Amino acid sequence: RDAQESRGLGDVYKRQYELSLAKRAAKLRRDLDLEWEGVALALDLLDEVRQLRAENQMLKQRLGRLLVD
Repeated sequence: RDAQESRGLGDVYKRQYELSLAKRAAKLRRDLDLEWEGVALALDLLDEVRQLRAENQMLKQRLGRLLVD
């Protein structure tokens, strides 16, 4: 039963993510008047920026710990 509930919860999160992504794509297309190829590129670049910001934050934290020691 727990495995089924976990799968069900995973499905819910996946659907929420997909819905969020679709909304972001539609907003980019509408606001920036992009073709779908441009929307895909913009979403990829935004995801890369998010990942780089997270990595940068992690590295800043590591550096801060090194400088304190």
